Amino acid sequence: MKSSISLFLLVVGYSFSFAQSGLVRGPYLNIGTPESMVVRWRTTGSEVGHVAYGTDMSNLTDTLFEGSATTEHEVNVTNLSPNTTYYYSVGSAGSSYTPSEEGYYFRTSPVHGTAQPIRVWAIGDFGNGSQAQLDVKTGYTEHFGDVHTDVWMWLGDNAYGDGTDQQYQENVFEVYPEVLRNSVVWPCPGNHDYGSVDLFNNGPYFDIMTLPENGEAGGAASGEESYFSFNYGNIHFISINSEYLPWILTTGTALHTWLEQDLTTNTSDWIIVFWHQPPYSKGTHDSDEAFSRMQFMRQNVVPMLEDYGVDMVLNGHSHSYERSYLINGHYGTSSSWNPSTMLVDGTNGNPNNGNAYQKYYDGNDPNLGAVYAVVGCSGQKGSGNSDLNHPAMYMSTEDYHGSMVIDVNGLELNAKFIDTTGTVLDEFVILKSASPSGVNEYDENDRAQMNVFPNPFKEDFSIEFSLQKTEQVELRIMDVKGNIIQQFPAKEYPSGQHKLKYSPKTIPANGIYIVEMQTSNNLSVKRLVRME
Repeated sequence: MKSSISLFLLVVGYSFSFAQSGLVRGPYLNIGTPESMVVRWRTTGSEVGHVAYGTDMSNLTDTLFEGSATTEHEVNVTNLSPNTTYYYSVGSAGSSYTPSEEGYYFRTSPVHGTAQPIRVWAIGDFGNGSQAQLDVKTGYTEHFGDVHTDVWMWLGDNAYGDGTDQQYQENVFEVYPEVLRNSVVWPCPGNHDYGSVDLFNNGPYFDIMTLPENGEAGGAASGEESYFSFNYGNIHFISINSEYLPWILTTGTALHTWLEQDLTTNTSDWIIVFWHQPPYSKGTHDSDEAFSRMQFMRQNVVPMLEDYGVDMVLNGHSHSYERSYLINGHYGTSSSWNPSTMLVDGTNGNPNNGNAYQKYYDGNDPNLGAVYAVVGCSGQKGSGNSDLNHPAMYMSTEDYHGSMVIDVNGLELNAKFIDTTGTVLDEFVILKSASPSGVNEYDENDRAQMNVFPNPFKEDFSIEFSLQKTEQVELRIMDVKGNIIQQFPAKEYPSGQHKLKYSPKTIPANGIYIVEMQTSNNLSVKRLVRME
């Protein structure tokens, strides 16, 4: 009789435990690859969870079970097909916590290098539980939600005020449930997330996220979850932790060594990098601040990124939207900005004005320019008292809450900053193409070298060149497609320095142009930017 009572109580106990268990968090997705997906969720009671999945929403043909009971569930679904939509459910003990509906799905990544339309959504400084945070989400989901979000980037300060587990629950998981269940999260930490993280990177941020420390999503293995890289189609993404003690961000450290290894082995058409503290900002944080993480990232990380052909860098931290021109080589304070050497293209980059940024490349050629954007206004917003006068920026504002939508299709990148109503407030395009007549700036030999200045120019510019002997010189100006828009007759010049000033009537529009100088045995090519 005693054993029967014990068995009865045991069964009742298990029944009671199961009856009290329920879904608290998720499901949400981490580490998406062409062949796998990590599915995570939390339950109130400890149980053995499972993921059922399949390509037919009404017929989930495969099921994976966890090895032991837990409240923090994590299942790595493997042996999947690339670029394929799978429907799924999570549950335990024969029960499902998720309904059979279209919203519960994930899409595996395309094979690395595949050029196809890719949608990226970037939000920063968002998790404060405000109405503005909800409105930013609505602005994106209601106006851009017809396209699946392939890559969801978090730019840090993901949960205010200290990144506690409860703050993540209330300000993240309960705000974005419909996005979390079908879009892979790729985060970086911010200083507020580190409010609950110790010096050894233990804390809620790292407990909540499963991130590719072993290079399982592409790129070099970092050995830790605080910084990593991954591939999606023909884009290589790099997430960097800017919240280390500043001296850890200097050259020769593990982060720096890993970053160079990762960049060296990259073969993707595009490189997009993100971290929290911006190298360029005059918003609620000033990147000129001495001995700051912003300074160390600008001095020690940005040069390496540009040396390996970075295309775009996104940050948060300042509660503003700030977006640069196409720039290269600016590693000092804002007062050291020199447009004649650092401004690759001083237009707005907006294709609607005929000003798309053009990058000629053969792979990821170095120092062809990158766009830097601060998107720290997806929940927070500055008071309007910031100077917002960084000279490298095309647009700076504290007037809006918003997020950034990035669409990459082959060798075209289109980025839009949108507000809470889905209105596009800023837009730019970067185009990549093979070089017409080798427009990567060069001189074929040392016998004839050319320089063009001022660059950018407004009304006129000068061409300066040197010759080691008397030669016929022919000059031409072309557009970015290689069409000759002005050609000057060949003329014989003696050896020595020469300077010619032009006020070309054939360059009426802002944008990038190409100046070529042809001699009998030399071709010199320079970029020329017109900017009002």
